[in-house]
Amino acid sequence: MRIAVLADFGEISNPLVKILSESHQVAVVRENVCEDTPFKNVTFIKGSVGLKDNQLWQNLKDFRAEIIVDLVAKNQLKANEVIDNCRSFCKRAVVLSTSSVYAAYERFFSSANGPIEPTPIKETGRTRTSFESFKRQNKESTALDYLHAETAFCAQNEVICTVLRSSYIFSPDIVQRTTFENFNNLTNGLSYFCMNKEFANWTFDFTYIDNLVEGIRWAIMQTPTSHTIYNISSKQCLSQLEYYQIMAQELDWQGFVGLTNERDSNGLNFNQSIRLDITKIVEAGYKELVSAEDAVKKVINLEKYIDETVKSGKAANDNASDDQSHKDVVLYHLQTLTEI
Repeated sequence: MRIAVLADFGEISNPLVKILSESHQVAVVRENVCEDTPFKNVTFIKGSVGLKDNQLWQNLKDFRAEIIVDLVAKNQLKANEVIDNCRSFCKRAVVLSTSSVYAAYERFFSSANGPIEPTPIKETGRTRTSFESFKRQNKESTALDYLHAETAFCAQNEVICTVLRSSYIFSPDIVQRTTFENFNNLTNGLSYFCMNKEFANWTFDFTYIDNLVEGIRWAIMQTPTSHTIYNISSKQCLSQLEYYQIMAQELDWQGFVGLTNERDSNGLNFNQSIRLDITKIVEAGYKELVSAEDAVKKVINLEKYIDETVKSGKAANDNASDDQSHKDVVLYHLQTLTEI
């Protein structure tokens, strides 16, 4: 199969291309082309979606791409450009979107009023209406833009689209480092830290990078006859306390966690869990490669070897503290959750 990947900064596209190039012809579109690559069967095309680069689309047409894998169409304008230019030579697309299109995120960020959204969230769940923006790689996007991109892809009938709504992507390369900074502080002499009870019980699922790559590969190999949207996430959804417990076990940290009623949520509503229902994609044949627990262990074990200078100068997270002035703190041994 001849597959064209409209690539991101490399966090997802690099492992994806490595897998795909083992048995397919792959073209990778990105702004910065690296001539020295270990990948076989890979053609690199310099370009960027959103710049109306006619030469980019001519190069993909010359490549004779049979399917487009879009990791970058994060708004309606880019989605329309992809559809308008590839409909003449390509009849299928796999599009990466985000679970933050769901209304549950509005409840969590307190950006919209209303009752708590039920979880786990199905593909038919309510989607958001407000512009809750977030930043990544110094480029600002909004979750509503992703929703508009999805609509553009699925509003036409010439290119059949499979949309994957991924939960937070978890990997050694792109993981938010707050959690690991906490444990650096703890292992550097602190014997306990405090955690708000609501935060401790809050569940927020993620997609480990290996599972996301497998999900995209699986979607490519399907033969759909109509547009389809799938959630993709971990089968197991950890609470924050479970998440920390796994890390404590991997780091052999023997300290204690204090669960407190004090709140410093910065407006976040921890009563709104973020958990996706992945029944649809599992029943269609997708298989998870790495469990949520094993994913945390993998990242922790790799994190141990990251240069300490990467973490230097970081501010300690508010959750990690040796200040024993918290009120109504109940201490538990983190590895066993035995009250002391």
